[in-house]
Amino acid sequence: MNIVPWEQFSAVFAAPDDVHALAVRQALIEQHHYLAWAEASSADDYALALVAVYGCPLDGGPGTMDFISWLEGALGDAFTTEPADDDETVELYFADKAIVRSYHYTGNEDFDVVVAQIEQLLGQQYFIVFCSSSGISDTLELLLVPAEYWRRAEALYGKAGVAAQFRRYVSDWQCFAAGDEAAN
Repeated sequence: MNIVPWEQFSAVFAAPDDVHALAVRQALIEQHHYLAWAEASSADDYALALVAVYGCPLDGGPGTMDFISWLEGALGDAFTTEPADDDETVELYFADKAIVRSYHYTGNEDFDVVVAQIEQLLGQQYFIVFCSSSGISDTLELLLVPAEYWRRAEALYGKAGVAAQFRRYVSDWQCFAAGDEAAN
C-alpha cells in the first residue's frame, strides 16, 4: 500500500517552529530529488510535495481508469477490479462491497460521480482529497488519506487548519472550483 504515513501527513499542519515536523518535511523533500523546488518551511510547498509523492496526478483533466489504477496501487489487495463480461464496465471491490463503472469517460461531471461512488465504496475508511493551495490547473492531483488521519488532524489542528491545506474532493471540489472561477 502506498498511503501517506501519519507522521508525514500531520507535519503539514504543525506549527512553523515545530522542529520535529520541519525535520519530517525536510527528510521527505531530500528523499525525492524531484522535490528540490519545495521549501520544508512552507506548509503549502510541503502539502504539494506530499501530493507529488503519494498522490494521483490526472493530467489534462480527470481520467477515471487512471484514477482507478492509482487506487489499486495505493490500496493494494484491499481494492481490486475485474472487467465485467460485457467489455463495457469494470467491477470495483473494497472490503465486502462492490460497484460497477463504465470504462467510457463522459466528462468532469461523471468523474465527480465516480469519485463520490468510490469514496462511498471505501466506507468512511479513506477520504479522497486535493491540495487547497494547488489552485485550478490542467492537472488534478488527488491524495488518498485514511479517514482516521483526517479526523485526527481536524481534532488536533482544527477544521480550518486542515482545510487551509487539503479539502475533501467529494464535499468541497465543486465549491472550491466555483470560487476559483468567480475570482478570475
